[in-house]
Amino acid sequence: ISMKESEGVGEFALKLTSLVNEMGALGSKMEDIAVVEKLLRAVPDKFLPIVGTIEQWGDVTKISVMEVIGRLKTYELTLKGRERDQEEEHLMFLRSREKDKQKYRKFDKSKVRCYNCQDHGHYS
Repeated sequence: ISMKESEGVGEFALKLTSLVNEMGALGSKMEDIAVVEKLLRAVPDKFLPIVGTIEQWGDVTKISVMEVIGRLKTYELTLKGRERDQEEEHLMFLRSREKDKQKYRKFDKSKVRCYNCQDHGHYS
């Protein structure tokens, strides 16, 4: 089982914990460390920085499943916030670009007077 890119941490954690609970009901107990390791291996690549941090600074043998889920959810919210900020910046750029286009389109040559012949509609 692995987490899909479109899936949220909460959804995947619910699937994984449900599966672990079903296994427990069938008599096969899974230790927390095994669930934590499975959870850390199953997330998409965009979670690699937080997975590395958890593995490097946290004692994976002592960390709880809920704590890992909480850290992954927090990281997911951070990623979503950054994506939203980038989308807003992109929209602002597009809007300013469109305003610039509109500003320069309003140039009307019929009101321009030629420097040489003093006629309207062209210049030289």
